[in-house]
Amino acid sequence: MEISELEALRDAGTVHVFQGRFGRTSEGMRGKVVQVGSPTDPDIVVVRNELGTRRNWDRHTMSVN
Repeated sequence: MEISELEALRDAGTVHVFQGRFGRTSEGMRGKVVQVGSPTDPDIVVVRNELGTRRNWDRHTMSVN
């Protein structure tokens, strides 16, 4: 996903279903984008669900459903 798309989702604060690919498997999570990029990894995206669980994804291997 593009950084601008992810920043728009973060700024909107809405809940979405995210999918990330790890090799041949995929993983999903329903939550909000809370962070896009970091000083050490510009491609990291942090998503947090309603229970507070955080998941880090690479923006190149994730999508929004």
